[in-house]
Amino acid sequence: MSYTSLIFLYFFLPAFMAVYAVAKARHRQVIMALGSCLVIFWASPYGLIPMGILVVLAYFSGIICFNLRERKTGPAAVTAAFLAVAFTQLLLMLVFKQLRQSFVTTVALGVMTLNSASYIIDIKQGELEPETRFFTLWAYIAFLPSLCGIPFVRYKNYRKTFAEPKLRLDYMSEGILLLLIGIAEKIVISDRLTELFNDMQTTSSGTLSSIMSWMGVLAFGGALYLKLKGLSHIAQGFALMLGFKLSYSFDYPYSKPTLKEYIESFNISGYEFLRRYVYKPISKNGSKATALLGASISVLLLCISYKLSVNYLLWGTLAAALLIVEISLESRLAKIPRAVRYIFTHMFILIGWALISQDSIIGSMEYISRMFTGGMLLDSKPLLYFLGAAMPYFIIILIFELPLFKTLMLRQRKRRISILYAVKPLLILALLILCTSYMMSGTLSLPVR
Repeated sequence: MSYTSLIFLYFFLPAFMAVYAVAKARHRQVIMALGSCLVIFWASPYGLIPMGILVVLAYFSGIICFNLRERKTGPAAVTAAFLAVAFTQLLLMLVFKQLRQSFVTTVALGVMTLNSASYIIDIKQGELEPETRFFTLWAYIAFLPSLCGIPFVRYKNYRKTFAEPKLRLDYMSEGILLLLIGIAEKIVISDRLTELFNDMQTTSSGTLSSIMSWMGVLAFGGALYLKLKGLSHIAQGFALMLGFKLSYSFDYPYSKPTLKEYIESFNISGYEFLRRYVYKPISKNGSKATALLGASISVLLLCISYKLSVNYLLWGTLAAALLIVEISLESRLAKIPRAVRYIFTHMFILIGWALISQDSIIGSMEYISRMFTGGMLLDSKPLLYFLGAAMPYFIIILIFELPLFKTLMLRQRKRRISILYAVKPLLILALLILCTSYMMSGTLSLPVR
């Protein structure tokens, strides 16, 4: 079941929230666990098998790991065994045909594996005591809002909320609005830009000019960014409706002048997960070499987490290499004007988008070569049509991704009577109508010109 479908918005969500609202606070984790089962079952019944295995393994491994805390190697051995089984199971399940065909199940399995891994590692490191209530742990590992893939939630930070989730009217109204904004970002803007990019390649195959190639990369990058941000907003909104206040996963990355700042502000929850569980263990001796190694491995893993393919692997390798250069030469690069650094950083990011926009390395190299050697062709009809179709979406992204918009929103919230709160019901209704119309009609294909 997709979180951007009519079934979710008009059937699952109202029915689930009705049951969740009438249940007692101490029983709501059971409702969340059963809701996660329904989402997985709807996508693929076979997905319930790895879910059950993960929950049972994490439950008993956490208790065993905690009980062996007085032994030097006991917790480490239990943790290593659990991680080996969990990730081996994930790989085996991902090659299973019935699961591989379901994108929802694939993403959910990845989320549950990471959640259970962080839970066991925190117990092993003495930062967390094991959860003895089985359904509470189940509700966390298969955390319903995060089954769309983002953001990552650490159990230590939300343990009290999982124990007895409480509904709040202010959270509910804000959550509904945020969820609808996320759906709109995904199906109205992201899916449309993806369709534009695909049609551009189809209608202009082999004749792409440089400027059209760059515009295509902007469309692809914007689509990927709005897809991830939209899913993050859906998860945050759904979580608020359940009584959980999750942190934001994006902090205006396109306003950052350096690659390091860009990575830190793009998918923050994923970055923090890798920083805590990959970077810190590798760089714990404090040397610069291990710090660079930990940073490069973290960036590589972050890139291939979006899609396990050769193109994404190469993209992560190049990003890690550039990050190492940037960190190593920071004192010299600091002398370069920030505007210049901004241009070079985001030019590299666009080239990275071009690298992962194609299905093969050869196709990516051909596309990148057209970006620099394809000619201008400003009077091309496909180019003019593409600009006219994509420009409204680019303008929307530009407006809402400027830090100025964030400043204005913060000022509005500080006022006693915020304009946003005054128009919130109308905004929710407008978004509901907009999202419904796009869900019913689907993304319209562009006519061939």
